[in-house]
Amino acid sequence: MKDMGIAIKIAVDKLREHPDNPRKEIRDIEEMVESVAKNGIMQNLTVIPLEALEKEPEEQCSANAAMLKEDFVVLIGHRRLAAAKAAGLHEVPCRIVSKISKKEQVAIMLEENMQRNDLTIWEQANGFQMMLDLGDTEEQIAEKTGFSRQTIKHRLNIAKLNQQELMKKEKDDNFQLTLKHLYALEKIKDVETRNRILKEANSANDMNWRINQEINRVRREKNFRELEETVKRMGIMKAPKAAENERWSGKWETVREISLDEELTKEIEIKLPKEDAKRPFYYFQYSTRFCIIRLAKGKKVEKLSREEQERKDRDRRKKQIKAMVKQLHERMKEMIMGIVEGKIEPAKEELRGQLWELLLYCGSYISCQSSVEFITGKHQYEVETAKREEIVKDFMGMEMTKQMLIVLWDELKSEYEIYDWKCIYKKEIADKWNRTADILGNYGFYLEEEEKELMEGVHELFTREKVDGKETT
Repeated sequence: MKDMGIAIKIAVDKLREHPDNPRKEIRDIEEMVESVAKNGIMQNLTVIPLEALEKEPEEQCSANAAMLKEDFVVLIGHRRLAAAKAAGLHEVPCRIVSKISKKEQVAIMLEENMQRNDLTIWEQANGFQMMLDLGDTEEQIAEKTGFSRQTIKHRLNIAKLNQQELMKKEKDDNFQLTLKHLYALEKIKDVETRNRILKEANSANDMNWRINQEINRVRREKNFRELEETVKRMGIMKAPKAAENERWSGKWETVREISLDEELTKEIEIKLPKEDAKRPFYYFQYSTRFCIIRLAKGKKVEKLSREEQERKDRDRRKKQIKAMVKQLHERMKEMIMGIVEGKIEPAKEELRGQLWELLLYCGSYISCQSSVEFITGKHQYEVETAKREEIVKDFMGMEMTKQMLIVLWDELKSEYEIYDWKCIYKKEIADKWNRTADILGNYGFYLEEEEKELMEGVHELFTREKVDGKETT
């Protein structure tokens, strides 16, 4: 049972910070310093004898006996002590507490600080983790601190993150880290992946985008595994690498494509055309799709001249590049849709100017009809008049930045060919995509590694020519 002694004044140089104090930094005490300088310390600090850090409660001296001790540790009143020192006070009023366990010390400090509601996220998380490490259950922590068990679970998940990286992001005002963003990280089960995202993100919006991309990746992998198991039971084999590379050559027929982004039914049923013994089915993954292919009917391997082979190879590479750029366009649409629907936090207002400059650079045709295909995925003339008018009306009422993003997306539909007739990289077209990615980067968007290679013109699919004896794209 803890022992409370009488209140006495103790010299500030005999008072130490508690090593397990959840509050690691003393912030915003300017007004308190002014008040202390004028009125002194109006409320006692709660302190424990130094030996209480190491000894069990029954081994500690009484509070009255502790009055004779040289040094004490502050349990409650760290901010007041800092203000007293800053104000030039030499001693402060304290109440000595003894016969108190390490676990109780941490709980008292945490509860006191929580009631003041000015701990950082990092400090709260580590405070709860400290109590857990000292033997408290989540239920006991909830009873002692007044926080719900759900909140405590969230904070303990935050404590699992790389604490150095968390502190770094928390102190970065430009990052704008909040509990909402950290709770979103919990959607990812693997802690190492959470830490990687936290480290790589350059803003809270960027972190949200990376979280969503990781969730999508995990879902796609899960769906692919389930589909793979299903087709293997059907006797379908994995496609040879050559078949994947020849997807656009006309040599293969795609008989079924399944989106890996959609929820699969528990019992997956894959209907296929009648199998031909000479044309067995194969499967492979292309981007976000699970594909089943077979040799195209009547297609035989032709003996081509060198020029014809080079042309076919160029055409194949062009189709692959175009398909990859189209996939990037779809990813950008996903991001813009999130912005339009308010799921992604708005970026800085100065982006409007950058967007307008890019629209002018692209020579964009500004039309409210851009929104129809963006929303429905269909050409405007394929959409019923009433529905089309409703979409246009909503578009006209949108904030200007959202309108410009939709128009930009619509403009990029005609810019998939970032190559010339020889399949040589065209920088002026790729620049439109790079500048769009830069603008969307303010919301958290980023180019995948292969997309970067495409947009920088270094991907192996581009034709390379020799200029002055040097190879270039």
